[in-house]
Amino acid sequence: MVKLAARPKRAATAPIKSTKGRKPDTLTHEGGAGFSREAKSELFLLAVTNMVSEDTFYEKGKNRDKRFTSLVKQVALEDPDWIARFVPYLRSTMNMRSASIVMAAELVHAKLTKPVAGSKITNRSIIDSAIQRADEPAEMLGYWMSEWGKNFPQPVKRGVADAATRLYSEWSLIKNDGGDKPIRFGDVIDLTHPTPKAPWQSTLFDYALDTRHNREIGGVDKLKTIGLNRVAMAMDQATFRETFGTGFVEDAGLTWEQASSKYGKLDAKFWEAMIPNMGIFALVRNLRNFDDAKINKAAQDMVRARLTDPEVIEKSRMFPLRFFTAFLATKSLTYGRELEEAINLSLRNVPRLKGSTLVLCDVSGSMDYPLSGKSDVKRLAPASIFAAALALRAEKATLVAFSVQSKVIPFRKDSSVILATKDIVESMPHGGTDTWSAVNAHLNGHDRVVIVTDEQTQGGYGSANIPETMPLFVFNLAGYRPGASPSGKKNRYTFGGLSDAAFTAIELLERGTDQNWPF
Repeated sequence: MVKLAARPKRAATAPIKSTKGRKPDTLTHEGGAGFSREAKSELFLLAVTNMVSEDTFYEKGKNRDKRFTSLVKQVALEDPDWIARFVPYLRSTMNMRSASIVMAAELVHAKLTKPVAGSKITNRSIIDSAIQRADEPAEMLGYWMSEWGKNFPQPVKRGVADAATRLYSEWSLIKNDGGDKPIRFGDVIDLTHPTPKAPWQSTLFDYALDTRHNREIGGVDKLKTIGLNRVAMAMDQATFRETFGTGFVEDAGLTWEQASSKYGKLDAKFWEAMIPNMGIFALVRNLRNFDDAKINKAAQDMVRARLTDPEVIEKSRMFPLRFFTAFLATKSLTYGRELEEAINLSLRNVPRLKGSTLVLCDVSGSMDYPLSGKSDVKRLAPASIFAAALALRAEKATLVAFSVQSKVIPFRKDSSVILATKDIVESMPHGGTDTWSAVNAHLNGHDRVVIVTDEQTQGGYGSANIPETMPLFVFNLAGYRPGASPSGKKNRYTFGGLSDAAFTAIELLERGTDQNWPF
């Protein structure tokens, strides 16, 4: 990972600030009292929830993208190193791929073309820090070309080249360098001239260039995995199926997508050979296929072991949403217990809050909007999972679902996270949003209020009967411009996105620990 200079002590959350403190100065999309935020706060909330170029319930993708890039340019003029520190956090901690690439490119372009404040962090390292997967050097170049043409400044070339040297391997080329890619590994190498870190990588770079330009390919004998992969993919289907086995898959570096294109009907033999070589993401994605193929018990046990391995779940950085979606998609409960344990493992940063907590989950119509254009999963899914988990782990909690109406969701301390989530989702019709009526109806001797929402409520914040001495924590899933409550002052906090680590901030803030930006 790139080491950045002038890095402050890491915090668990971000000090989101309203421009006018506790005074509303605008309206939410639903016509309620709204609170504008300072530029850094607005950018933070938008970045950690921004699926680039995709519409949301209240905001078109084109308008959202324009607001995002405008905010980057605005903050870049004042504090470029703040954004430079934000980029790797956005990519690695929040796992936002496209947003981090756009942010890094826009920041570097601003620094190269406009008079900005002094910066200690180099443009080269900013570009490199946004790239964490082998297909992302091409994405960075693609974004730059789409905005400013093919004249790449030297820091951009060097940053992309550093990432290519770090990430390009035989396996990553097999997985990410398909012939239908608009910008392939060979293009990245042609444009940025990365320095190989070893003789094998020099051979790999030559291979990528030869295949990109349809030249005679040499040196494959020095690339064992690629060589075997080419042999495997050249087989006819009958020979491929006959040869297929775990060792064959591993030696040839076959991805499940690549192997499935050659194998034919995916049966138990296929999956039993693939499973030992599949990552946790691919395993979770294919649980239903495993059931359909009726894989043997040994293969099932291997999947179960991966789903319940704390180290595997931690390294995956997968949100509970992935496991919950897999649970809904499977036809049987073959992996139900293990999926629930995976959810619990991925939520281990959720604190056991002391005292009494009022947890409210927004189930309004806008929460039914998909997280992204490529997903059928709605914002309500992660919101309800996190709300349920927080309530279940708290010393004492009241769990409430709200839309125009509100309803207490009963649960026992040993309740299933999945079943509690289901109860929230199915609690009432998903209509309008009246956050503060829900708070007033259920606030009764609690020590804190936690709301998971997109913040677009009707009614005024002033009608909320929350004492100034009581902490209010709002988790914003959408990053819209106006907020529904003040933030940045004592006992009023807003969090962007639903990172597991953010939940620990509740305890830190209540203890009075000094907070800074989390990067």
